[in-house]
Amino acid sequence: MYKQLETIITSLNEDLELVSQQIGSKVDISHEQFVILRLLYNQQMMSQHAITHKLRREQSLVSRWIKKLRRLDYVKSQTSPVDMRRKDLLLTERGLELVRQINEARVSLLEVRGQNLAQDEQAQLATLLEKLTDSDKTIDA
Repeated sequence: MYKQLETIITSLNEDLELVSQQIGSKVDISHEQFVILRLLYNQQMMSQHAITHKLRREQSLVSRWIKKLRRLDYVKSQTSPVDMRRKDLLLTERGLELVRQINEARVSLLEVRGQNLAQDEQAQLATLLEKLTDSDKTIDA
């Protein structure tokens, strides 16, 4: 059962990434750059160091990705409210709109996949996903 679950999750994740890449390619951003945008969308503000650590990639590479996102006006920097020596990154309105657009496309894919589920099955799936998410939180702690 867990092997089947892993296969389904992997396949679904690949399809969601494909949706993101299709939209991202239209605006000339890579998958990794979209991941940065989603991180900033979820966290509101992060330092470049924190993003580099989260992505587990070389600082110089992440720096180039962020530089391009700035040039395309998806990301801006501001002085950190916590440490005046640090610059934090956040999304511009344009960046927020792009992430929303991609998220909506991803949700649409999930809605299409879930069309065959009856209402009680949808509720059951929601309960199971919540349980899986809750158990994931205990692993992180």
